[in-house]
Amino acid sequence: MRLAAVRSYTDMVEREQALEGYRVWLTQHLGGDLSKATDEQLLPMTMVPRGYTVEEALALPVQWKAEADQRAAEEAGRQAESERQEAERKALAEAQEAVRAIREAETAARVKIAEAKAAAAGATAQAQAEEAAADGQGRAEAARVRAEQVRTQAE
Repeated sequence: MRLAAVRSYTDMVEREQALEGYRVWLTQHLGGDLSKATDEQLLPMTMVPRGYTVEEALALPVQWKAEADQRAAEEAGRQAESERQEAERKALAEAQEAVRAIREAETAARVKIAEAKAAAAGATAQAQAEEAAADGQGRAEAARVRAEQVRTQAE
């Protein structure tokens, strides 16, 4: 009674009767040979002296399975969360890579624009220089023609 934490003699007698009834039923169920019994079937014989009733002892495998299923579900939840976080990390890395590629493209475009502006400015300067040279040649030719006219008049 002390080992089973049962304070009532009547309760202890009922527990012993239930265990003996289960033992008889199991023996008949197995054809008179208890050595054929599985560990789960023998669980009440082991657990009743430790304070369990026959019903509680028989319910232990179900309880253990439920606890194992709960642990598996929690593990699956943790695994799913881990996979979700990994997917978020990958998506973030891809987004950062896309932003980097866009910035590189923008920088390349700015360089090309600057090169085009410099080339245009160079072409404009060359055209202005050619124009100035042509204008200078035109003035020089006009001055030569006037000088020729003045010389011709002077003669």
